Amino acid sequence: MANHRVVLDTNVLLSAILFGGKPEQILNDVIAGRIDCVLSLEILDELSAVLQRPKFSFSANQCLHIVEELHQVCEIIKPSSELSIRISDQDDLIILECAVYSGADYIITGDSGLTELHPFNNIQILTPSDYLDRIKEQ
Repeated sequence: MANHRVVLDTNVLLSAILFGGKPEQILNDVIAGRIDCVLSLEILDELSAVLQRPKFSFSANQCLHIVEELHQVCEIIKPSSELSIRISDQDDLIILECAVYSGADYIITGDSGLTELHPFNNIQILTPSDYLDRIKEQ
């Protein structure tokens, strides 16, 4: 059976890096090659910007290292078109665009603004916990 193709929302990547838990378990599955992760340049830029906020205080070099590591284990794309839909947080469009353009099976997010769109264009939008429960069933 082919691996799931997933887009990890920035909040899931942050949680995996900073706090561990189920987001880290998913990222470890990506690193091990059990899940195919697709990210866009915009998602990586957002991750780097958030990590450099005073709250987290990662240096530019640390962020560069994290982004380089993600480049090694994820497919990085540049969506060629923008979605023209209205959602509660327009910043979430980068996640939807990445998923639609890449043909992802899942978006994994902790953002209720995205999970309330489930499913979107035949893409399952699940929390890390719901995703892990789903793959256990298969």
